[in-house]
Amino acid sequence: MQDTTKPMVIAIEEHFTDSQITGLAPDNRPAAIVKKLEDRVARRIKEMDEAGVDMQVISHGAPAL
Repeated sequence: MQDTTKPMVIAIEEHFTDSQITGLAPDNRPAAIVKKLEDRVARRIKEMDEAGVDMQVISHGAPAL
């Protein structure tokens, strides 16, 4: 349940990647970065909790559609 005594923190400049899309073009990013961007649940939620972020607006990073 959301704590109504503090404002909601929404991160709007967040990105993810989908392996089916990134597989269509060469990807020069380090594997550790790609793995982190592909995780849209477990690690992301943990890091959001640690940073006090309540919600993220995510968009697909490069290569974009």
